[in-house]
Amino acid sequence: MKNLNNQDWNIIKGQFTEYMKQKHFSSSHIYAVLNATNQFYDFIISHYDKFDIKQITSDMLDKFHNSLIERKLFSSSIHSYLKRLKTFFRFLIKSKYILFNPMDKIDIPKVEMRLPKEIPTIKQMEKVLNLPDINSLVGLRDKAILELFYSTAIRRDELRKLNIYDIDLEQGYLRVQGKGRKERVVPVGKTACYWVKKYLNQSRVKLAEGKYTQAMFVNWLGDRLGIMSVGKIVVRYMKKAGYKFNTHAIRHACASHLMQNGAKLKYIQMLLGHSRLSTTQIYTHIVKKDLIKVYNATHPSAKRKEIVRFEGGDRFLRLKSKKH
Repeated sequence: MKNLNNQDWNIIKGQFTEYMKQKHFSSSHIYAVLNATNQFYDFIISHYDKFDIKQITSDMLDKFHNSLIERKLFSSSIHSYLKRLKTFFRFLIKSKYILFNPMDKIDIPKVEMRLPKEIPTIKQMEKVLNLPDINSLVGLRDKAILELFYSTAIRRDELRKLNIYDIDLEQGYLRVQGKGRKERVVPVGKTACYWVKKYLNQSRVKLAEGKYTQAMFVNWLGDRLGIMSVGKIVVRYMKKAGYKFNTHAIRHACASHLMQNGAKLKYIQMLLGHSRLSTTQIYTHIVKKDLIKVYNATHPSAKRKEIVRFEGGDRFLRLKSKKH
């Protein structure tokens, strides 16, 4: 092996970053992939005296995988690290840095998609939505942001990218640029349309005064809100209400509340912009939990106060019921 100095590594990282930008990766995704790549590089140079990118083996990747397990990371985090490394090695193959992809021999464990333990309820969302001071420029903007999040279930980065011409307030729909620049059209509720219109007419026109920008949501300086700023706005109101939810929790809340009220899974998939229906199926657990609650509260069999036990016999099991 030969040494790969920091300058060489930075050149490769720069080229990799450009590659991801050409693939239309979001800025947050690029950051996450580069972070995983840097951690792999740090692991290699700390465990091997010399490093040649052309001689990375599946054994090295296995050892890195084991190091993630030893750090007691969640399985979902480990899965994400390996998936991001896979993106890096695809780039190395495409750029002819390597001839064979060592990631091909690595089994990336599948992670079961799960919802967070807690999702904002309808009452909790109502409390948060009523917190912004609609008499201030920024408060009215924040009200429009929260209402739009809850109405459309769009992602934080998708909201940040919105331009003023992306929403049709009369027809009630929004054009959203999702992952990989995939565009989708989602409906917007009347309440959200009302507050967005009010924000555009009364707040944004003053915040963006003197600025030539198409951005829908702007800051005090009239510039487009950054992805971190959008997240901080939501978290601030959640904390004020006494909750620990973030922007993605509102996305889960919107989808879950639709499911609870009878929306079809296919419709929710289209709303969320999921490419696979299996990703959207995590919300069916909400309905199952509701069904169990209703069953336990209403079915006569669930209310019977009996101790039921099974007694084993030589050739069969016999159900024996004993009343108190």
